[in-house]
Amino acid sequence: MDFNGLTITGGTSSASAFVSNVTTRKVGTVPVVELVVTTFVGTFVVGETITATTAAGTELSATLTGMLTDVTIVNGGEGYSVDEALTVTDATAVGFGATAKVKTTSADQVAILTVPVVGNGYQVNDPITFNNAGTNAVVTAEAKVATLADTFTVDVVSTLITAGIETKTFDLTGAFGVTVSAGYLLGNNAIYANSTKKGVVISYTVATPSVLTIYDMFNENTASTTSPGLVAWVNTDTMYLFNKTGTAVLGAFSVTINDTSFVTTTAHVALNSTNYGANFATPDGTFTSSGTTVTVTYSGGHNLSVSDSIKLDFSTGSMNGTYTVATVPNATTFTVTISSPAASGTVEMIPIISSRIKNALTFTTQTFGKVATISYSSHGSGYEAKPTTSLTSLGYYSTVETRSDGVGGYYGSNATIAVGDLGGAVTGITITEPGFGYELAPAVTGAQHSTAATLTGILGITRIKDGKYSGESGMPSSQKKIQDNDYYQDYSYVLKTTDSVDVWRNDVLKLLHPAGYKLFGEVLIENLLNTQMFDRGLNNINTVDATGMSTYREMTFFFESFITGLQVDMGEAFVEIEAQIDSLIASLETFAEITIKGGTTQTYLINRLAASNGIPAEMFSTLFVKDSASVSVGTTTTITTSTPHYFREDDLVSLDDFVGTNVSLINGYMYKATAIGNNPATNNTFVLKEVDETVNLVLDSSEGANQGDNITMEDETTTFSFEDRRVDTTGMLITTQGKVFRSGKKASSGILIDMYSTEYIEGIKTKKIFEYLHTSAADLTGFSSGNVLDVSGRHVDIESRMIQEDGGSNDDFLLEDGTTNSPNSSAIGYLLADEGQIDLDGANDAHQLAITPAVQRQVTSTSNNILTFNRPFDYKGVPYTQHPHNQGFGLYKHKVDQRVLAA
Repeated sequence: MDFNGLTITGGTSSASAFVSNVTTRKVGTVPVVELVVTTFVGTFVVGETITATTAAGTELSATLTGMLTDVTIVNGGEGYSVDEALTVTDATAVGFGATAKVKTTSADQVAILTVPVVGNGYQVNDPITFNNAGTNAVVTAEAKVATLADTFTVDVVSTLITAGIETKTFDLTGAFGVTVSAGYLLGNNAIYANSTKKGVVISYTVATPSVLTIYDMFNENTASTTSPGLVAWVNTDTMYLFNKTGTAVLGAFSVTINDTSFVTTTAHVALNSTNYGANFATPDGTFTSSGTTVTVTYSGGHNLSVSDSIKLDFSTGSMNGTYTVATVPNATTFTVTISSPAASGTVEMIPIISSRIKNALTFTTQTFGKVATISYSSHGSGYEAKPTTSLTSLGYYSTVETRSDGVGGYYGSNATIAVGDLGGAVTGITITEPGFGYELAPAVTGAQHSTAATLTGILGITRIKDGKYSGESGMPSSQKKIQDNDYYQDYSYVLKTTDSVDVWRNDVLKLLHPAGYKLFGEVLIENLLNTQMFDRGLNNINTVDATGMSTYREMTFFFESFITGLQVDMGEAFVEIEAQIDSLIASLETFAEITIKGGTTQTYLINRLAASNGIPAEMFSTLFVKDSASVSVGTTTTITTSTPHYFREDDLVSLDDFVGTNVSLINGYMYKATAIGNNPATNNTFVLKEVDETVNLVLDSSEGANQGDNITMEDETTTFSFEDRRVDTTGMLITTQGKVFRSGKKASSGILIDMYSTEYIEGIKTKKIFEYLHTSAADLTGFSSGNVLDVSGRHVDIESRMIQEDGGSNDDFLLEDGTTNSPNSSAIGYLLADEGQIDLDGANDAHQLAITPAVQRQVTSTSNNILTFNRPFDYKGVPYTQHPHNQGFGLYKHKVDQRVLAA
């Protein structure tokens, strides 16, 4: 029946659709016809008859059958893995062929366990231990040996030897997270040998809360040689889990006792499968007798039952022996029958654990073998990584070191369990085959794991297949081109090389070119481009530090000056300037004549640099000030600053403000900072080395009348030479720590980021600032190496103004600064003025105190409107502020004159 190109109509639903294609496929051996339909109107139903009429008037008909179109996940269950097959069944046995598998899971459970090495000497129910370290598991997985292969049998003693002891039962906070067996040891320290509280697991129940019953080794008397000086377990104690040898159980979590009242009960504890009990308590009591009935009393309780066997040591030695408990009147007394007992005395109860009466034991046959299959008790939850596993038999082969046959290792400890990819609850399902012929929705089930998934099949008559490409059209790799009869056509080709086409065209046409094709050439441009802006892509323009400050965009610097109190916030580009504007200074121009001995007379023009608003040229340099925390004196002197110093190897630093004995050895001197290390952003130590700061030059004339004369000259422009000698401070004793100054050798009229491109500032404490370019406030491109600048000194003006006669009846004297006008109209209160201030009234020009002298600096190099000088600026007399966020860094202002040779 060919419905292709026809419109089909449902006989029951009256729905219609256009058939665009008809395909035939087989499900098993049964052929199935599928209609590819479009343009749906209405909804078809399962089992209805569809009809269509051909162009020739022939009527076609067929019956629609149901198929599995989807699966609803009611409960994802536990322990499923990706691609695990699901079972599809039809209750009517009419539908056929549908298949499905798990597509996705929660991926937080142990779902696949394999046995690469099957080992030997194992028994059914031997538990697998999961080591959950590093997995972040919430609940541990639990599994055990389900079946064995290649089994063998061994006759073993199965007699249950018990002893009546006192146990403690209490609730816990948390869970061990692993399978816990009777006989495991407990301690209050992660190392069993260091524990002051010890116990033995009697039973363990995982619940909410979990319940633990233990034997407290504190009960063992002072005769114990293995656990002396133990303390009893109490509420809030932390407990760690160990195996019977005292080794920590892999993957076990610690728990906390959370129970204000412990329950002490009588327990008969099996001894034959564990190694504890050698030091059970032997409590002392008293006895009285009446005839052959001896009543034994233990004030602390005895935990015995009628017919229990008990070994007693009496103060009357002839009564010693093993007896059967006759009656138990209460928890502190019991009776035994002894012929001719003493009237009274003391008695000691000895647990019966040393009997070696072999004929009293029962032997049974136990089965051992290789691990065949494994079953789960729990798949766990919360796993983010696969745990590791181990399998050690807890049965008769737990301590028997016998080589297994052909497998290697020891019986009961030589198997290997491997964990596959994590699985978990089912979260997605793929229908690999929809099947056909279903009248009812089929049942979909998964394997029976620790918790089975609950799934519901969805029945339908249509399904949407995964799309596929019918050709290469639209693909980026398609060979189809736009036809232009030239470049984009079937008979052209392109060669791309690193050389120009003109270099190799003729060679290709002669040697390689196929006839009938057209050659095109392209140049392959190769270049290594590094577009990294930040550190290995770990940070970006929005990265912030721990305080929330933007790391790369928001940097705050404080510019300190004795004059102005200038503060610039670079992050917000906000400038607030308070400065004295002296209009007269810009117009000053002075000629000076300088005579150099032994040379010629030359005239120099000294002119202040041009600047805006009449302010003399202001240039900025850097200054670091760090507090000293300690000084290691001796032949090698090591300075330790209170915070990281951010210095670089061979930086020039000055020391000052130290107080103590012989501190003149270092105060006011400049040194080299060495042994900085690889990370100055975290280092706060450095070693001092000498700097030869001599400025005397000896010139030996060899000409004329001055031949042989040695002429000594001093010039501030002389450069430093360095001597690699460590500073010897032997005999110096510091009582008060001083400061370390590192002044800069660079200056600029603007505040350029190049000034601190090699520094470690503010939030960028471990990275140097990249050399971004900023605009200088003045053009310094005219400077060159060898130019000399005059740097103005710093002064304080003292203006004394006293009003002696105000023309009135009273004489007024200015006593203090204030805001009130004097009786005449002039303002009062002039105390201190800014550096370099010109006294406008001209009355007190001579009243200036020099703070720092004027100095000269010679330019050694220029770059990006930054001048590098032959020596650092002097730190003395420069005010500074150690702002808490600037790491001791600041930019400081200098007023500068230029000295140039007159034309």
